[in-house]
Amino acid sequence: MRCSSTLVCAQFFLFACSNAAGDGESGPDDPASSTDATGESSGHADASSGGTSAATAASTAGTTAATATTSDTSEGSTSSWGEASSGSDGSTGAPDDAPVHIVVLGASTAAGKNLVEGGYSLEDSWVNRYAAFLDETRPGSTVTNLAVAGYLSYHALPDGTVNPPQFPAVDPAHNVTMALSSSPDAIIVNFPDGGALDDGATIEALVANYSLIADTAGAEGVEVWIATSQPNLVIDANQFAERAALRDAVFEAFGEFAIDFWSPFIDDQGNVVHINPYDDVHPDDVGHLLLFQQVQAAGIPEEVLP
Repeated sequence: MRCSSTLVCAQFFLFACSNAAGDGESGPDDPASSTDATGESSGHADASSGGTSAATAASTAGTTAATATTSDTSEGSTSSWGEASSGSDGSTGAPDDAPVHIVVLGASTAAGKNLVEGGYSLEDSWVNRYAAFLDETRPGSTVTNLAVAGYLSYHALPDGTVNPPQFPAVDPAHNVTMALSSSPDAIIVNFPDGGALDDGATIEALVANYSLIADTAGAEGVEVWIATSQPNLVIDANQFAERAALRDAVFEAFGEFAIDFWSPFIDDQGNVVHINPYDDVHPDDVGHLLLFQQVQAAGIPEEVLP
């Protein structure tokens, strides 16, 4: 399916929220920073998202609305679909620099958990890098970040879904129904869901969650891209294998609509790399850069614009 949106805005709206528990992948409980519309730093707490950890740190709930600042995304990253220009895409006649509106659903990786605490910048997060990239190549584009640290895919299911009692209820402020209310061109889902696996969720159940999100959006003509699970430095061998199996299941279920968020963290020797040493769980600045490149390479704007 292909979709379009009449929403054209000049700014990004980044909503990086925090939650006290959920994905079971927390690092130290310290607030990350975001930049508000005035350029001042404002604190917000994040739980986690990445691989998983044995303990979940509590974090302070809250929602921060911020205007994304354009950062340098030229660090060796190039789009798989090339530079934007003032011409057309050669197939539909649509301008190849037309603005696009994308919503992100996810947990701490998408929220930029502990980047600031690790000595990096919130602008290094893959979401903010992608927002800056779209602003540069497709002026007027918007990225709405509904990610909440500590969340699982169960939180993002459509309104009216009744989850199993051992898992959290749907959050109507940060789910696919809310995402669709802004008439996006596409949705990106980034729930590593390691905590859900640790709490007894099956891989089949988690893939079913992603499918329900995608089917709900598809019914309204909106395409969904699903990011895979991610490794980190605090999981044991069994947890690593389980997360790898979830990765494979996402690839199998979603094909070209799956985004590889696993391989950027594995080096040639099979070691886990590019993890923030502050917590050994979440991506560092290079990790986020590599995730941004994975999203960029998906060529989402070309896929969804009419």
